[in-house]
Amino acid sequence: MEIRTSYQLKYHVLQLISVLLMSASCSKTPPSINGHWHLVSPKIDYFMTMDINDSLTITELYDLDPYEYYEIPRVYQSKNILPISANEYTTDFSVINDTLYLRQESLIKKYVKGNINNCILTHRYSNSSIEVNLTDDNEALSYEASLPVKCGTNVYVGRPSVGKSQFLDSLASTFPDSTFIQVNDVFIGLSDLPKLSSHAKDVCSPRNPALYFHLDKNVPAAFIQKVLRNIPDSLDLDFYKVVKMNDEDIGIKNL
Repeated sequence: MEIRTSYQLKYHVLQLISVLLMSASCSKTPPSINGHWHLVSPKIDYFMTMDINDSLTITELYDLDPYEYYEIPRVYQSKNILPISANEYTTDFSVINDTLYLRQESLIKKYVKGNINNCILTHRYSNSSIEVNLTDDNEALSYEASLPVKCGTNVYVGRPSVGKSQFLDSLASTFPDSTFIQVNDVFIGLSDLPKLSSHAKDVCSPRNPALYFHLDKNVPAAFIQKVLRNIPDSLDLDFYKVVKMNDEDIGIKNL
C-alpha cells in the first residue's frame, strides 16, 4: 500500500486547484471591446464617444455640428490599435467590466460602455446652445438615410440651453421670453438669414440645398413663419423640420 506524505498530499491538492483555476479562466469569455463608449476622464474636447466594431473605430459619430468623425482601422501594421487623438493611437488598452482603459505614457483615458438608444439625442445636440425638445413623429425619413441624398445646414430655434454654461444661463434668465436662432456655434438674427441661406446654397451646389430646422416644440408658430419669410424664395431651398422618431433618433419631414 502506497503511503503519501503530507508534502505529497499538499502538492496534489495544489495541482488540482491550478487545473480548476485554469479551466475557469479558459471558459470565461473576455469582455467585448465592441460597442458604444463614452469618455469619462479626462474631460477633453476630442473623442468624447467611440463606436467600435471588428474592423473600425468611429469617433463622434452622432454629433450634428460639426458633422465630422474619424474612421480608424482597428489594425495597423499587424497591431490592434485604438485612437488617443486625431494623430495618435495606442496598442495598450484593456476592458475591465464595462470600462475601457487606453494608456499612452502617463495619459490614461477611461471610457464606459453606453446604450446608444438611451443617449443618441444627447449626442446629437451635444454642441447645441439651444434647448431643443422635438415633436414626436415616426412618419419621417431617417436623418442618417437622408445624408447621402440631401445637403443641408442645421438651424436651431428655441431658448438657450440651461445648465451648459454660465453664459447661456445668464442669457436665458435675462431674456426669458425670447427665441434664439443658432447656426454652427453662433447665434444669428433674422436679418442674417438671407446671407446664411445664400451660403448654404453655394456650399451644396450642385446638389439641392436644404435647411434643417431643429425647432423646440414651444417655439411659437408665428416666429417660425417669420423665420421662413426672411429666406429669399429665389434661392429655391428645401425646408425640413427635424422630429424625434420611435427609435429615439431624429428624422426629417417637409416643413
